[in-house]
Amino acid sequence: EMRGFASPMGKTGHPEAADWILAEAARNENETDWIAQPLVMLGRKTQAENVRVALRKAAQGGHQDAEHCGQALLALLSMGDVQALDIVVQKAHLSRSAWHPYASKAGAEARRRGPARSDSSGETQPVTTSSLTPLQYLLYKDLNPPHGFTDEQIIEVLRKIAKNYMPTDWQPRFWLHTAIPDRLLGALARIAAGESPRNGDERIAQSKWISLVLERVRSSTDEKSVLRGWVAEMLQHEQTYVRQLVLENLDEQLVTQERALVEKCLEVDDDDCALQAAMKLTAIASPIEPERLLRNKHPKVRIFAIQGIPARLGAAGDKLVLPLTKDPDDEVRKAAASCLSALVSKDAVPALIELLRDANEQVRSRATDALTRIRFYHEQQAHWDRILKGLDASTASAAEKLLLQAKPGAPKEQRLLAITSLGALGAPEALPFLIEWTSDADAEIAGKAKAAITQIHLNPRK
Repeated sequence: EMRGFASPMGKTGHPEAADWILAEAARNENETDWIAQPLVMLGRKTQAENVRVALRKAAQGGHQDAEHCGQALLALLSMGDVQALDIVVQKAHLSRSAWHPYASKAGAEARRRGPARSDSSGETQPVTTSSLTPLQYLLYKDLNPPHGFTDEQIIEVLRKIAKNYMPTDWQPRFWLHTAIPDRLLGALARIAAGESPRNGDERIAQSKWISLVLERVRSSTDEKSVLRGWVAEMLQHEQTYVRQLVLENLDEQLVTQERALVEKCLEVDDDDCALQAAMKLTAIASPIEPERLLRNKHPKVRIFAIQGIPARLGAAGDKLVLPLTKDPDDEVRKAAASCLSALVSKDAVPALIELLRDANEQVRSRATDALTRIRFYHEQQAHWDRILKGLDASTASAAEKLLLQAKPGAPKEQRLLAITSLGALGAPEALPFLIEWTSDADAEIAGKAKAAITQIHLNPRK
């Protein structure tokens, strides 16, 4: 029955009301969420220490009345209560959003619109949101009422949260990140990047944070933004997997802008990071020279460079690839053989023959396939070159040309020579024509045709 007095007690503004509310709550420790609403009302009029103590207890509830318990924590934060920061850390993954109970009338309209964001034109537009979590209240800019905590205090909160809940539980895309100032967004991503991922989901979350910052960097027109140096800082991070995550999210403009640092990533000890750098450096308007990648210490990078040679340099690239047939790494030698096969380079034949003695069976197989392909290509090229020039010397082609030269209407001497040649060629496909010409009006032509038929039967072409 006494709970009915809680709201009137809260409206009194007397600090002693907080003690009375806590005493009533002590009667049933399992049901304390009800204290949040009257204490928030009390906090509007007094920030006495015992009121803050009571609000801290209320802020740690939330099982039945999450909205008012969230407001209790927001109230403490707006008072600049340092101990409330520890509650934010404890409840980082549980806190629900709530309206700030102490927003001014002007702030009430602002909270209906939500924190501001910048659209693609650079104009500031309202972000639609119904309420804020305590952590969002700490991070967002231009909120009402201000909390007064320093960046250092907020960043320390983030570091503590990161120990238990980073990075998967932070869900950056749902934080309306454009409302976060550059200085804190950079800190968020820096902390996210600095936490060693325990699984694939955490790595994805880290990549999202980095991508989020890079979006801000690309869209920012503020030359003095603290994020301007963030990319360079991350490309020199002591953890190479952080560098790799940054590289994965760089666009061509940023790769070009930070080219010197991206090239340094080619020399790190982590081969995946170096490979990512190589991929980025070959996809820009002025790509890195393939010679540099072919000399890289990482086999993965050398293989990547070899695979790109046919498209980048064509047949002229064989001279760069040939030395790699002697590479100490089996996979690199395999890639070199496959590349030379694609280039069908005659100059590669001696090196490929040498690879037929390679200790690795797969290398030998690649070399065999390459030699077969090169031989077939050049044989076919020579064959079709002759045909295109009208110089095909194959038996079938010769028989066809002799039949044309021996057809009725051609000069007699030409016919006689052509018919004699058909017999010598032993071409069975000429027999129907020769049989027809045995009835030719010219006895000499008819006699030559009979002789040719006899010769073909005696010595047919095999």
